[in-house]
Formats: sequence, structure tokens, C-alpha cells
Amino acid sequence: MYPKIHLPLDVIKKAGSTSFSERIIDILRRQRWLRYIRKMANIKLWYMSGLLKGEKQLHIIFVGSPRNMNYFSELIFENQYTQNKFGLKFFMRIILNLLTNQSRNTIFIQQTNKIPKHTIDRHKHFVIPEWIGGYIDLSMNLESHMKSNKTIKSNYKKIKNNNFSYSISKDPVLFDRFYHTMYQVYAAERYGKTALVVPYDKMKDEFNNGELLLINNQDQYVGGLLIGYNQETGIPYLSKLGVLNADFNLVKNGVISALYYFSLAYLKDRGFKSVALGGNRPFLNDGVLRYKVKNWNMKIQVHLDRVFLVKPMGFGRGIKKFLLNNPFITLYENKPCGIVFYEEDENLRSHNHNRLLKHHKLNGLSKVILQKMTIIANNGWH
Repeated sequence: MYPKIHLPLDVIKKAGSTSFSERIIDILRRQRWLRYIRKMANIKLWYMSGLLKGEKQLHIIFVGSPRNMNYFSELIFENQYTQNKFGLKFFMRIILNLLTNQSRNTIFIQQTNKIPKHTIDRHKHFVIPEWIGGYIDLSMNLESHMKSNKTIKSNYKKIKNNNFSYSISKDPVLFDRFYHTMYQVYAAERYGKTALVVPYDKMKDEFNNGELLLINNQDQYVGGLLIGYNQETGIPYLSKLGVLNADFNLVKNGVISALYYFSLAYLKDRGFKSVALGGNRPFLNDGVLRYKVKNWNMKIQVHLDRVFLVKPMGFGRGIKKFLLNNPFITLYENKPCGIVFYEEDENLRSHNHNRLLKHHKLNGLSKVILQKMTIIANNGWH
């Protein structure tokens, strides 16, 4: 039933105890998700090691694309870290080395489009969506919403004070200018190594089936957003956006809020009831995700066609720090929920409990789970 794995005698001796060596064998033989990795035709295996805030050491074995590897590197490590890429033949060597030496502070992350059924049933794994979608209900009064929402009220004033206006275009020349001087440069500057820059020809096809909204300011275009339409349902979606020359002074002056405000107003005037949004990472403190939900009442939709399977190998200080710093969206009873960790020595009083729930509760999640670290270390999360 399980693949035969032969461990060298020196590895078992190096483990230091019979119980620990048996744990290694159990992990290697019984964690069936490892078998999915071994079957991958072109495996891309990365090993990252570095310091978290507070100088807690953490090691990550990551299987997936270089872009997602860079995303987790920048998310987790704030100080210097090292990374190495290996092929399949190094897989077992790395696993054995980490399990015998640094297992308490090692996390295994696998990017996949197939979720093993047993993974969802075991509470010591996490299934984290790669991307989070959502939609905005256009029945709301946009102007009243802008004035009443404390977060974007100041940006609404900036839109008016800067005399931002918009225009809709199907001009391929303007699309070319948008792609090269707004979208491409802004994505690269804003997201760095983790940027997902859509190729020109692919975005041009999307433009041909949609339209371009451009922000006007002082007789020039300073921002743009591509509006697409689902070919099957006709429902509009806000695709890629950009800011002229990646000028973050324009961002401070409210050009991003202007793009959302005018695009929503335009689609509402055309009679659409809702608009879809995508491209959000699944971590509850992610700035883009929180901006869309808190500012525009986006309702989260979780798609499980591409996910990360996350398995902590132990619960040392590095792993605890990672979990405490990065609450995320996962599955609970096959429904999307938020999970927030807190220290075992914290006295989580009712007002702190409610504050955490309110801060992390996002529209579309079934619930937010507050998880004590000692419980997850001993029994898994529940």
C-alpha cells in the first residue's frame, strides 16, 4: 500500500531516539501527500531558511512555482534568508536531513490542483487557497457609501479635490499606452518578484472583449483599469489596473480609489447588479484583500482549483511565530473560514476575543476560528 522506503542506519542513529526514528519512518511512509509530489513530472522543489521577526529560525520546503516561492519568502522572512532549488533526486535527502535536525521549525508547503481527500479530514494539515475571488453588490448607493465609510472617506475627498474624471475607451493605441506605462510598470514596482504580469497578447485579447477605463487628471491619463466580461454569464469583472509610471504620489492622491469608484459607478449605470473581483491572496492581513472587503464590501468567494497544502513538521518557536503573524483562510468542514492563532499564555478575555473576531471577520467566510497554540500543537486544530 505504501512505497517502500529504506532508511540508512546512520540516519536512524542520528535521530537520537527510537521514538523519533519511528516518527520519521511514519511520516515518510504514511503521509500519502508525499506520494503526490513524487508523481509530479516536473517537480520544482525549493528549500528556504531564514529568520523571522524576533530572530526565530524557520525552514520551508516548498514545492511549486518560482513566483509562489517568492511570495512565501517575502511574506515570511523579513530578514536575510537563503533559498536553494533542487530536483526530485534530492527530495528524500532534504526531507531526512530536516526531519532529523530541524523538524520542529520546518514547514512543508505544496502547491497543487488536487486535494487528497484524507488531507481535509486530518486537522494537522491546512488547505489554503492560492487565490481568493469575490464580488461587489452594485445595489448600494456608491456616493453615500464613499461618504459614510471611514476608511475611504478621505480618498473620496481626494477624488473631488483633484478633479479626477474618467473615460471609457476601446482604442488599441490607448490600450498599448496603458499596458506599457501603467499596468506593467506598476505591477513590477508594487509586487516585485511576486508580480504576475500578464503577457501583452493575452491581455489584448481580454481588452478586445472588454473595455478600458482611464482616469483623467490635468489633461492626461494617470491611471487605468481593464473591465472584462465573462463570456458565459456576461457578468463584468475588474481585471488588471495600473498607475502612470508607477507614481505612488498618485496612489496617495487617491487614483486607486478613483479607479474602483468610477468603474463601479459606470457598471451600475449600465444596469449590472454585481461585479466580480479576483487576484487576492488568502492571508487575512493582506492589504489588497482587506482593501476590497473593508472599503467596497466585497464578498469573498473561495475556489479550490489551486491550493497550497501546508504541513508543519513540528511546533517550534519559528513555526509558532509564523502562525501568529499570518492568520489565513482555510477549510473547516469543507467551508472557507479564517483561522487566527494566539499564544498559550495569553488570557483571551471577552473584549480581546471580540476585537480579534471583528478585525478578521471578512464577508463570505463561514466563521473565524481563534486557535490556541498549545491545542494545535498537541491535538491539531479544531
